[in-house]
Amino acid sequence: MATNPLFLPSGEAKAYKNSPNKSISLTPYLTPMATSFKPKIRKRRASGFHSVYILCTHNDKPVYIKTDLVVQDSGVTDKGDITDPRVLMRASAIICTYYDRLQGKRIDNLTAKEVVEIATDSAVEDIPFSDFAEAYIRKLSDRGVKRADNYRYALNSFISFAGKPSIGFSEVTSKLLRQWIESLAHTKRAKSMYPTLLKAIFNAGMEEYNDYDRGVVRVANRPFEFLKIPSGDTPEKRSVSVEQLRAFFAHAPKGRQARYAQDVARVSFCLAGMNVADLYELTPDNLQWDKLCYHRAKTKGKRSDKAYMEVSIPPQAMEAFARLTEDARDGYLLNLSARYYDRHTCTSYISRGITKHCKEAGLPPMTSYALRHSWATIARNEVGASEEDVAFALNHISAHKVTDRYIRKDYARVDKLNAEVVKLVLGG
Repeated sequence: MATNPLFLPSGEAKAYKNSPNKSISLTPYLTPMATSFKPKIRKRRASGFHSVYILCTHNDKPVYIKTDLVVQDSGVTDKGDITDPRVLMRASAIICTYYDRLQGKRIDNLTAKEVVEIATDSAVEDIPFSDFAEAYIRKLSDRGVKRADNYRYALNSFISFAGKPSIGFSEVTSKLLRQWIESLAHTKRAKSMYPTLLKAIFNAGMEEYNDYDRGVVRVANRPFEFLKIPSGDTPEKRSVSVEQLRAFFAHAPKGRQARYAQDVARVSFCLAGMNVADLYELTPDNLQWDKLCYHRAKTKGKRSDKAYMEVSIPPQAMEAFARLTEDARDGYLLNLSARYYDRHTCTSYISRGITKHCKEAGLPPMTSYALRHSWATIARNEVGASEEDVAFALNHISAHKVTDRYIRKDYARVDKLNAEVVKLVLGG
């Protein structure tokens, strides 16, 4: 094959140019004519949506490379060539990446399959998505962006599902994302919010590493392109009846997850509907004899009193509470942090365990947050407490902010009301 200096590495091209004998023997390098890439479809589907492949032809031998792209029937010719401009642009970005990986490689004597292996091998140059995401979230926090923590929750959830602490951009595939979204199906809002936030991070990464004007494409895959993100559920009343709660706590759990979730649910309900996230954050300093003195995690940063609350541990919760203190990590009162990465992950898994236990007991599914709603509903409708007392026990912002400045809060009111609710449901 004739040597073309236009496609030699710069050093060898210079040596070729300055040589008095232009027939100097150099190891031949690939020219664009030796290997070509072209977007194609292999077969038509009855649905009208066809998977896009990159046809690699090397030394007249064809090999098809599967992509995450999909093209509609209207964007394909009878011969299977792609005409859809948007799909062509995405495919071109992928092909540019393939050519970049082949640049300077001695591949003349390789098979078409071996060339494809080199072109599609992103192990060496793949950009860590997880590292970029961490840096992106830190920037959001530094800028004071509200709910920046939600981005971190979304990332942690995805990384946890992927099963590896670090993941590259090329590993964020539409298949993996679909599986992850399916795992969030039991949630109310996360199934919509988390993929949306992760998509925002991924798109920011493409803006950071790609320069389409210069033909620089370091992040070629677009896993969100044809991925449908589900809508979040409309908020609804999530309380359950006294009878259902009694059945839930009376039923003996079969598995460890359900047993643990039942303990957490009992403690949460018996502490005036205390959030699982707040249970997760408790430290030994929060326990004063048999009373928990803490700041509600959700609202402590938004209130002058830092959402402070006191509630006594009733006898009906003591055994379960004691089990939750076993083998707790240093700095934490309960062992939830020893089991789960953060308070959000903890809440998610506890809700799964509660749902599993409900299924075993033949009860309608409920989440951990339903316990808080149920406590409030029972306190108001069954016990006859005032809305003001229920709001106080739930640690909600008072409607009488000015008056509250003059009145010392009496948390004994919480204990009295909580004791009535717990006794109604659990007896004792």
